[in-house]
Amino acid sequence: MKAVAGLDAASARMPRVLCVRPETIRISPAGTVAAEDDCNTLDGRVTDAVYTAGTFRYQVDIGAGAPVAVRLPSIRQVPMFVHNQSVTLTWPASATLLIPKD
Repeated sequence: MKAVAGLDAASARMPRVLCVRPETIRISPAGTVAAEDDCNTLDGRVTDAVYTAGTFRYQVDIGAGAPVAVRLPSIRQVPMFVHNQSVTLTWPASATLLIPKD
């Protein structure tokens, strides 16, 4: 994972939790996204898809124990992803926050 933050050698080895705002994450069908140098990418499967109050909300299993939440405005001209669909998640490295894990 890429994050925009200067870490010294000692703190870089500490366990961290990766945090990204759900509205910052883009979701695409698996295999349709080209790698970008300044972005992070994860593959997963949709475990929950809900349309509510003009927003698509997804939970995506990336195999890391906790699902990733994704929130998109429904104004996009993209059909809603369905349960168990393979997807790729991308977001800018600048939107990635690493918090020390205690």
